Amino acid sequence: MRTVLLRTAEERHALLMTLHHIITTAGHSHSLSGLSALYNAYSNNQASPLQQLEVQYGDFAVWQKGRLQGEFVAEHLSYWKKQLADAPRA
Repeated sequence: MRTVLLRTAEERHALLMTLHHIITTAGHSHSLSGLSALYNAYSNNQASPLQQLEVQYGDFAVWQKGRLQGEFVAEHLSYWKKQLADAPRA
């Protein structure tokens, strides 16, 4: 995601966003309306209108770290070692 904020006048701005298609494809474009809602609230000195997320990124990181251990990792590591065994070395 790339963003550029252009000042077009003293009190006017334009936000340009370049997004990878995975962000804007089916089911994900609603996050852009969330960005708009946050901006409108911020610019009017209001609190966030969005609901608090049940799971934060830190929760996901802890879950992922717990999952990436033991047999799960050993199986995946074995798979990729076999797949890349004949790959040229850089």
